[in-house]
Amino acid sequence: MLGAAARLYQLRPKLILGLSLVVMLIGGALSALIGGVGMIPALRSALDPSTMQDPSAGGAGLLGTILGQVGSSLVVGLASALLTVALAAITLGEATRRPLTSAGARAALRRHGLAAVLAVLVPGLLLLLVWAIAIGAVVGIAYALRAAAVGPDWLIAIPIVVLGLVAGVLSLWIWGRTSLAVPAVVAEEIGGMASLRRSLALTRGRRFWRPFGELLLVSVLVSVVMQVLASVVMVPLILVVIVAALASGSEDPTGAVLVVTVLSPLLTMLVAAFAQPYMAAAQTVVYADARMRHEAWDLDLARMLRGAPEEASRAVPPAAGTDAPTTVG
Repeated sequence: MLGAAARLYQLRPKLILGLSLVVMLIGGALSALIGGVGMIPALRSALDPSTMQDPSAGGAGLLGTILGQVGSSLVVGLASALLTVALAAITLGEATRRPLTSAGARAALRRHGLAAVLAVLVPGLLLLLVWAIAIGAVVGIAYALRAAAVGPDWLIAIPIVVLGLVAGVLSLWIWGRTSLAVPAVVAEEIGGMASLRRSLALTRGRRFWRPFGELLLVSVLVSVVMQVLASVVMVPLILVVIVAALASGSEDPTGAVLVVTVLSPLLTMLVAAFAQPYMAAAQTVVYADARMRHEAWDLDLARMLRGAPEEASRAVPPAAGTDAPTTVG
């Protein structure tokens, strides 16, 4: 699977990388904006001595930071979904010998973009709800234990660990069950909610473990690579900002903090532009593998390549911006 994903990335490297740079940099700009706005209350609280003793100011800063991080994560997820749309369209075009042009890739984004966004947004909001309930339950239990003065302080750690594990396992299950939705949007010409139902069908029962394990492995590898590359980029940036702030003689760190806050998501998304297509390619490969194993999709594609139009229409619907299919045999 890893080799297949790498080969898909190499099929059209210029087209894939170009689309990835555009999508990820736009996502990085939005992520920087949301994250910067979310950090404003925290910065005000940290820089204004009069608010240091005000619990409400600290709470507003923490809430703003959390909301900013959540918003940034959603933007990154949506950008990744759009990239997966383009890569799935390119992959299917190559598999059916209808190579996709740059115009065809843009047409695929326009045609399937909203459905892909919905296919990512619904599970994302569900994950957010799971963690909000878990955190709310932990806060409620901790408050009740303190108010009742029951047991030692370390007793609070037990519900934190238990609820954290439950929320983590449930989050992984939701992610694994819905991870094939975006490729289904492109391959089957269906909407966002229908693609989620297709992903649930393709990962039902024992079918769940193989796609989940493969995508989890690729996700960990991509995350590690992105963290390493981001560190290589971010450490010099932070050093330059610190040196510039010291050289200017300014005692107000607000400017330096804002520069790092704004540039950090942009640089992270720049790094993601090189690594994220691999994850998108893996999703497409795992989706195709699941359909071939459980629905004999490879036979449909083979009949299509032998020149059976009626089977072709069921295997992969025609898309704008593709060349005419080549008939074999």
